[in-house]
Amino acid sequence: MRHTSTTIVALFVLALTNITAQDLQTRHLVMLNGTATTRLQAPSSGGPFTFSLPSTPTSGSLMVNPTPLLSTHPMLYGVTSAQNAETSSSHFLFNVAYDPTTTGSTPGAMISSAGTGPGTATGLTVSATGGAMNYALLIPSGGGNVGIGTSTPGSLLTVGTVFTVDAAGPVTVQGGGELRLNRADNTVYNAFTTDATQATNITYVMPKTMGSVGQYLRIASIAGSTASLEWVTPPAALGQGGSFGTVILPALVTISSDACSDVTGLNFTANANTVYWVTVTFEIAKNNGGTSPTVNTCFSIPAGAVWSFNTTANVSGYGTGDVLLYTGLTASHQFVQVTGFLSVGATGGTFQVRLRKTIAGDADVDVIVDGTHIDYL
Repeated sequence: MRHTSTTIVALFVLALTNITAQDLQTRHLVMLNGTATTRLQAPSSGGPFTFSLPSTPTSGSLMVNPTPLLSTHPMLYGVTSAQNAETSSSHFLFNVAYDPTTTGSTPGAMISSAGTGPGTATGLTVSATGGAMNYALLIPSGGGNVGIGTSTPGSLLTVGTVFTVDAAGPVTVQGGGELRLNRADNTVYNAFTTDATQATNITYVMPKTMGSVGQYLRIASIAGSTASLEWVTPPAALGQGGSFGTVILPALVTISSDACSDVTGLNFTANANTVYWVTVTFEIAKNNGGTSPTVNTCFSIPAGAVWSFNTTANVSGYGTGDVLLYTGLTASHQFVQVTGFLSVGATGGTFQVRLRKTIAGDADVDVIVDGTHIDYL
């Protein structure tokens, strides 16, 4: 009879406190507030665990399990100001307490995602929406440096290895600042900046291929505010590589046309990327009894070459085709000399001396061997 009474009392207590046999089996702690029930339940595995309540509770405080990864046991605080105060300093997610007498780094909060599944592990996702302007993350002035791939950031943002900029937006250095490229030991640098008086935007497009030793960059084309650059081989030094000599007219040549005609044999091969100082000396005479002709000196030059020659006046130009220089034959026999520079670009070719009469009916012109030659250096 005593055993039966004990069982009835136990069942009465269970019914009174709303604690079931299942609650006792799974280690529930059940707390009642009228009809509202709050349960604390142990995890299904692990343990044992001990939770220590703070000696001085703070409104909105959260408990956290101390971790050996931090040198102290942090206390995380929730809202520490009035919840309706909409200021950036009124809401704290983490306010990490530490022991100021302990040397070393001040501990912070660590978020780690280290799963082993086939998916992607994400440590932290931050977003802000709904406002007129949304800032996903703010680190105010004096809030400390940020390191990515490094635990010792030396600037507001320090990236340990590769830094990639999405194609949707440029990297902008504001306020006339410099883009600096440090030496390997970070003691000296090269810097690029914009002139303070520049009035318009300029974009430079680099060449699509690698240049070679000795080449330089020049503007190949301009479209609006964009300049495309190209690699160019500079002209060699005057007479480089033995590219100099004298060419003597091999035989008398008669010019009878009012179109530029080759002075046969009076030419030389101009090397690519070479600058020449050229002197052409003519000995010319009237071939018959007609009117003394006016003669033009002509040249056929390599494609893309630049020239500057003179007789009685300075003239210059570029490109292929005949170059006309005035040479007046005012006597039946005289010498004429034409001098100037020839700058050959990437394409070499033949420098050919030509002559013409300006009027077809004038006397023909003989180019005499003895006094006609080219000197180039």
